[in-house]
Amino acid sequence: MKINELLTESFRDDWDSEEEEIVADPDQDRVPHLIMQFKKSLDTGGMNPILFRDGSKAKIPHQIIAAFMNKYHDMKPADREEFQAVAIKSIDAFKQAMSDFRGEKAPKSIYV
Repeated sequence: MKINELLTESFRDDWDSEEEEIVADPDQDRVPHLIMQFKKSLDTGGMNPILFRDGSKAKIPHQIIAAFMNKYHDMKPADREEFQAVAIKSIDAFKQAMSDFRGEKAPKSIYV
């Protein structure tokens, strides 16, 4: 194809005619990212409640949030994702995750 044909073809494309799916509120049923909730709670001195996937909310003291963040930053990326996935399920799962990941390394790692 010649460049002129390509230009005229792209000029004829009507991008505006494509219908976009309109979502009323895309974040309506989603739980905000755990780390972002923790950072917000740290900024407010632990006064911001944390929303878990089971729908429960809990105010977590900033010392525990700081301990979680320290553990989180010491982990490798794959372990971080697993740690978050377990911790955001519920307040009981959060407590279990904090006790399970005591060491600086997670029990399982894809890097070992």
